[in-house]
Amino acid sequence: MTESTLTHKQSYFLERLQEAEHSGLTIVQLAEQENVSTALLYNYRHVLRRKGYLEPARRKS
Repeated sequence: MTESTLTHKQSYFLERLQEAEHSGLTIVQLAEQENVSTALLYNYRHVLRRKGYLEPARRKS
Protein backbone atom coordinates (compact mmCIF):
# COMPACT_ATOMS: atom_id res chain seq x y z
CA MET A 1 0.00 0.00 0.00
CA THR A 2 1.13 3.51 -0.62
CA GLU A 3 0.94 6.34 1.83
CA SER A 4 -1.04 8.35 -0.73
CA THR A 5 -4.15 6.45 0.38
CA LEU A 6 -3.76 7.89 3.88
CA THR A 7 -5.01 11.25 5.05
CA HIS A 8 -2.45 13.81 6.19
CA LYS A 9 -3.28 13.09 9.84
CA GLN A 10 -3.09 9.33 9.33
CA SER A 11 0.35 9.72 7.74
CA TYR A 12 1.48 11.96 10.58
CA PHE A 13 0.35 9.55 13.30
CA LEU A 14 1.68 6.54 11.37
CA GLU A 15 5.15 8.10 11.55
CA ARG A 16 4.76 8.99 15.24
CA LEU A 17 3.48 5.51 16.15
CA GLN A 18 6.30 3.81 14.24
CA GLU A 19 8.91 6.04 15.89
CA ALA A 20 7.41 5.36 19.32
CA GLU A 21 7.43 1.61 18.73
CA HIS A 22 11.08 1.65 17.64
CA SER A 23 12.15 3.80 20.58
CA GLY A 24 10.11 1.87 23.15
CA LEU A 25 7.68 4.68 24.01
CA THR A 26 4.25 3.69 25.27
CA ILE A 27 1.03 5.12 23.88
CA VAL A 28 0.65 7.12 27.09
CA GLN A 29 4.13 8.63 26.74
CA LEU A 30 3.56 9.42 23.07
CA ALA A 31 0.22 11.05 23.89
CA GLU A 32 1.95 13.28 26.44
CA GLN A 33 4.66 14.18 23.91
CA GLU A 34 2.14 14.99 21.19
CA ASN A 35 -0.30 16.65 23.60
CA VAL A 36 -3.19 14.45 22.42
CA SER A 37 -5.43 11.95 24.17
CA THR A 38 -4.48 8.32 24.46
CA ALA A 39 -7.87 7.46 22.94
CA LEU A 40 -6.93 9.35 19.78
CA LEU A 41 -3.68 7.40 19.44
CA TYR A 42 -5.35 4.06 20.14
CA ASN A 43 -7.92 4.89 17.46
CA TYR A 44 -5.26 5.80 14.88
CA ARG A 45 -3.31 2.66 15.75
CA HIS A 46 -6.44 0.54 15.26
CA VAL A 47 -7.27 2.18 11.92
CA LEU A 48 -3.69 1.92 10.66
CA ARG A 49 -3.48 -1.74 11.66
CA ARG A 50 -6.78 -2.46 9.93
CA LYS A 51 -5.50 -0.77 6.75
CA GLY A 52 -2.32 -2.84 6.95
CA TYR A 53 0.14 -0.02 7.67
CA LEU A 54 1.03 -1.27 11.15
CA GLU A 55 1.70 -4.81 12.28
CA PRO A 56 -1.20 -6.59 13.98
CA ALA A 57 -1.11 -6.72 17.76
CA ARG A 58 1.11 -9.43 19.14
CA ARG A 59 -0.66 -11.86 21.41
CA LYS A 60 0.98 -12.64 24.72
CA SER A 61 1.40 -16.35 25.35
